[in-house]
Amino acid sequence: MNCRTAARALAVAFGRGVGPTPDRFLVGLAVLSLMAAASDGQPFCVSSTTRSARPSVGADLAFVARRLMAEPVALIFAVRDGGAEALTGLPELVIKGLSDGDARTCWNQ
Repeated sequence: MNCRTAARALAVAFGRGVGPTPDRFLVGLAVLSLMAAASDGQPFCVSSTTRSARPSVGADLAFVARRLMAEPVALIFAVRDGGAEALTGLPELVIKGLSDGDARTCWNQ
């Protein structure tokens, strides 16, 4: 994929450019290329919530996450109960909320 095609796809996908809606896989590959370039061989982390104005954002990022195995990039998703169907099959670490007592202790410190 050349840089102009990727840049144009991302500009339209993020509402910063005008044109026909780019192919979802083209956007995913453009994001993957951007993250790989940004990492420059060093650890790189991106965090996202799956709640978005555009429902396919979670699916787009899941597409990228499945193809990052060879890159030093970590994607961290914040997901509430439900709504994570696109992330099925990716490695996960479930972090539960604090108890009321523990939350009060943290708040008061």
